[in-house]
Amino acid sequence: MLAIRTQKLFTIAFICSVSVSHIALAVTDDPTYYSPQNLLIGATPTLQASANYGAGVTVGVIDTGGTKSWFGFNDGYGTIIGSTCISRCNNTALATGNTDDNGHGTFVTSEIIGGFDVNGRGMLGIAPKANALEIKVLDASGSGSGANITSGITYGSTHGAKIMNLSLGPVGTPQQQQAFYASLASTVNAAAARGSYIVFAGGNSTQAFAGGLNVSGFTDQAIQHMIFAGSTNANGVISSYSNKPGTAGFTSLTGKFYSCASLWVDTDGENIWGASNYHTPQYGYTYITQMSGTSMAAPQVTGAAALLAAKWPILLTNNSLFQVLETTSTDLGATGIDGIYGNGFVNLAQAFQPVGNLSVVNTSGQYVQVSSLSGAMLTGGALGNFSKVSAKLANWTAYDRFARNFTVNLSGLVNTRPSTTAATNSVASPAVKGSSLHFADGSSFAFGNMDTPIGPIDHQDSASSNKNWFMSFTDASGSTMAAGSGFPGSSSFAGALWGSETSAAEEIGALGVSGALMNLAEGGNFVAYGTRLDGNTRAAFSWSQSQTDSEGLTTDWTKPNAASFNTGISHRMTDSWTAGLTFGLLNEQNGLLGTTYYGNGPLSLGETHQSMSWGTTSAIALDDRRDLVLDAAIVRSDGADLTGGIISDVAPLYARTFGAAVTQRDTMERGDNLSLSLRAPLRVFSGSASLTGSDVDAQGNPVLSTQRVNLTPSGNEMDLSVGYQTPETGGMSWHVSLDARHDADNVSGQNDADFLVGMKLRF
Repeated sequence: MLAIRTQKLFTIAFICSVSVSHIALAVTDDPTYYSPQNLLIGATPTLQASANYGAGVTVGVIDTGGTKSWFGFNDGYGTIIGSTCISRCNNTALATGNTDDNGHGTFVTSEIIGGFDVNGRGMLGIAPKANALEIKVLDASGSGSGANITSGITYGSTHGAKIMNLSLGPVGTPQQQQAFYASLASTVNAAAARGSYIVFAGGNSTQAFAGGLNVSGFTDQAIQHMIFAGSTNANGVISSYSNKPGTAGFTSLTGKFYSCASLWVDTDGENIWGASNYHTPQYGYTYITQMSGTSMAAPQVTGAAALLAAKWPILLTNNSLFQVLETTSTDLGATGIDGIYGNGFVNLAQAFQPVGNLSVVNTSGQYVQVSSLSGAMLTGGALGNFSKVSAKLANWTAYDRFARNFTVNLSGLVNTRPSTTAATNSVASPAVKGSSLHFADGSSFAFGNMDTPIGPIDHQDSASSNKNWFMSFTDASGSTMAAGSGFPGSSSFAGALWGSETSAAEEIGALGVSGALMNLAEGGNFVAYGTRLDGNTRAAFSWSQSQTDSEGLTTDWTKPNAASFNTGISHRMTDSWTAGLTFGLLNEQNGLLGTTYYGNGPLSLGETHQSMSWGTTSAIALDDRRDLVLDAAIVRSDGADLTGGIISDVAPLYARTFGAAVTQRDTMERGDNLSLSLRAPLRVFSGSASLTGSDVDAQGNPVLSTQRVNLTPSGNEMDLSVGYQTPETGGMSWHVSLDARHDADNVSGQNDADFLVGMKLRF
């Protein structure tokens, strides 16, 4: 009959002679002292804690049994949840759970789950909170039959053992060794189908695994559920006794060949600390032992696998538990490719890192690589810096090559548009060359150009060509026509609605409230027209667009692609009060209220958006030198249902803007002008979006989840401006202004201020 032996080096003649030492538990109170092998494979306390120390995973120890009464296995850490005896076990031992009459099985178990005595001293296993199911298949001498082992595997797989440790193996001729593994095929096939994984000791015969012969009869799934452990010393050098994977392997029932080297990993198997149940009058059962062999290497692989399974249960169901260990093992050098070290030394620190490209789940349930998620969104203005969405994205769930969930920070997909103050805008302002003519009949004509564009209101960059121009004509009846390219159109609309060159038009244009939507469609062409309906009423309309190329398209998604139509009516209510109503429409592509995004990117808010604004304005003459302007508008933007990205829908948004300005003329000298304005730029006050991501269920399977996120900005911008203008001789005038912003760009805590001095020359 083929002899089966425990794969340890021990002071028994049938294996070989290596010293064994025994140390009393009272030597130290530091449990890690007895388990330096834990740290060699990366099983640090921090990593163990991240996997809840292996809790919830049951390992089957198919060996000589286990001594359940050893103190270390009864303290809430390592726990032997059951014992069974396949052969040669008396009823008394089985009743007490102390089935180990050899010591090998208890030692193997302690490497996996460890434990402490009643005084808190002992050793820390690799997966200290895993459960151990002791299955005795070997006798007191460490021997057993193949039939007992197959019965043990069946028992473990049908009693909840997800990972089974077999620190045993055949001795004999290569053909006998080959026959032994082949005899396990049907049993292992069935166990793998039940979801169990098996760790085999590689053997201590200093030869190629299975004598160098190929083994057949296993399913592909069963082969993927097996792994073999070789032994090295603490420096990663192969132990003198350890078998090697060699060049042979397994041929599955489908004809696929798996080299043994691809199923082979290594751990330190020399002078390993563990608990045994050797009884002495001095110490009883409570002491620690050192042993060597691939029997000592295999439990480390089992413990590592238990931590992985506890952290990511999905690995148990997608046949990749051992593949993670194999893929992340540390290469032990050039000899790792010739059948000596297989995949290399187990590296749990690397195994707990993502393998391959990380992917996130989009709204369609498809996996999209994180590395491909770039240039998603550029925020600013009415939506602020999208801070609430960014906070969610900072803890997003992604999956690696083995479908393991990891937390990734995707907040970098939200980019805040650079904030520019009035000072920086003014310093960079281009030179405008213009002329105006006034005719005897009361009509006037103005025109001008500049070499570079003027930035739109609300500090948003606009794209524009180098050929920027404007013109306006007002006839004797007061009708105004204006057109241009590259200039803000909102000022022309204010002039058309309130009267060209009036104080009210200048103040309303400067506030930019009535033309809030028009300000989001600048940099391209614009046209405005206004006329008197009667002596007290004016009506006007305007159209503007952001700059596009020769084909009418915006080629850069970071720039707005928008068109706006505005209309309004103003009416002199009394001699000192004129009121106006405005209505605006805005159509945006790859944009929403000034926030731009890559059209089909992960943070797309919709292909197009339409917004409507309703505004009311009052211009009040306080006396013959002072004017007051009050302006307010409310905006509604439509929502969208989306697919293919992270955002699944956007609810309709509501935004508001308002402002007030007081102007006093002839304050200190004739012709000067002192102004004070307070403005709240466009800000969303109601609206939300659904972010579709994923979570994992109890088995680790990805499950789509939706989170509703409020889109209101974190801040509430308020702008204060004080300006003074005084004329000088020769067509020159001086301008002085102080501007301050609270929660600039609607970002909480972002404040700025500037002081400007400028000069204007008229020719």
